[in-house]
Amino acid sequence: MIERSGPFILGGRPAQRLTVLANYEEEPPDPDADPRRTLESWTVKDATGATLSHESRDVRRMPDGQFEFFVSLGAHVVKGARKNFLLLQFWEEPSAPPGGSTYVFYGFDRNGRFRRLGEFVQFGAGILNKPGRDGVIALAEGRFIDLGVWLYRFGMKFRYEYDAARDTFVARNRCSAVADPLTTRAAEHIAKLAEDNANTVTLFERATPTALTRQITLAPTTKIDYLRACVDAPPAPESPKDLTAWLHVRIDGREGWVREPDFERLGLEEAG
Repeated sequence: MIERSGPFILGGRPAQRLTVLANYEEEPPDPDADPRRTLESWTVKDATGATLSHESRDVRRMPDGQFEFFVSLGAHVVKGARKNFLLLQFWEEPSAPPGGSTYVFYGFDRNGRFRRLGEFVQFGAGILNKPGRDGVIALAEGRFIDLGVWLYRFGMKFRYEYDAARDTFVARNRCSAVADPLTTRAAEHIAKLAEDNANTVTLFERATPTALTRQITLAPTTKIDYLRACVDAPPAPESPKDLTAWLHVRIDGREGWVREPDFERLGLEEAG
């Protein structure tokens, strides 16, 4: 089964008016269930009918012929102030949250060749730029893709910009606000740690291992404010979760930076 979508207009020439053909395989018929399908390959053509790109994936089946994973495909134009892109999003089910999607940017490089220009793996909220009513996704400030990333106990937002000299997306920040810290049972967790005399955290003056430190003992009534999160290096789009993070916190009025393994001692739960 072939599903056609488009046209996706990246420019004024016929070669920049794109159609996406998604080829799906279907499972063996089951009279007791709705028909299910999964993506097998996808093709991008221009308005002249020329094939610009064709890719396929390995469709894995279980012994009974059923699919191991179900992948579907969606497409959008991403509009920037200087350059437009074709964005393909691949959803995979079943998938434990917060993963399940991959975003691939296509477009014309500085030499005019159509190709992949970047891949983002979702581990968290994913791309935060939302489509408009026309389905077009606008780059923030005409330049930036914003990616929400889950770091097991809290989230961060990373901003990426297309670098025309390198024909790829690069991260423009390594710090952001702390999103959705898992603090629901923090007081209960700290109380449990206090019973084992394991309720002391190391507060760094700066986000570096060589900074001056002091020890802070937590209590179930301790007030903790999460001010900011930083990672040691800007993350690559294809592996945003493999990061070493620091948290800028205020503990009963005392500010400083905390790193693993003290995230757990702050009462932050782990998920994902």
